[in-house]
Amino acid sequence: MELMGALFTGKPDGMSKNHNAFWTEFEKDNPRYKSTDNALRNIFRQIARNGVAHLLLPKAGISVNRPHDDKANRHLQLYPHRGEKRIFISCQELYKDFKKTYARLKTEIINDPSKEPHFTKFIESMHKQDALIEKYITSKNPV
Repeated sequence: MELMGALFTGKPDGMSKNHNAFWTEFEKDNPRYKSTDNALRNIFRQIARNGVAHLLLPKAGISVNRPHDDKANRHLQLYPHRGEKRIFISCQELYKDFKKTYARLKTEIINDPSKEPHFTKFIESMHKQDALIEKYITSKNPV
C-alpha cells in the first residue's frame, strides 16, 4: 500500500503519508473500508500492517484467516473471542479489494504522462544510500 501511494503521489518519503494516499484511493473503489474518523484506516496501518511488518503477526484485536478458511462473509466484522471483541480480516477479500485499486492506479499512472516524474523520483530515492554501501564495499575490512 505504501509503495502504491508513493508511486501515485510522487512522494516516496513518509510511509504513513503514502499509506494514507493509497487508502484514500482504496476507499473510492471499496466503500466498505470507509469509517468515522478514519478508524479502520488507522487499524489497518497501526495494528494489522505494523504488527505483521514488525512483529510478524497482527497485534491484539485482529484475527486473520488462513487461505483455506471459507469466512469471506465475515470480513471486517466484529466478533467475540475469549471475552474480547476482535475485527476479522479475510485475506482473500482484502487481496481482491487491493487488486481492484491496484489495477486502477496502475492504469492511471501508466496513462498519465505527468506521473512519469514520480517513477524517476521514486527510483532516485531508492539510491540515496548508495554512497554508504559503496564505502562499505570498498573498505579494507568488509565482512
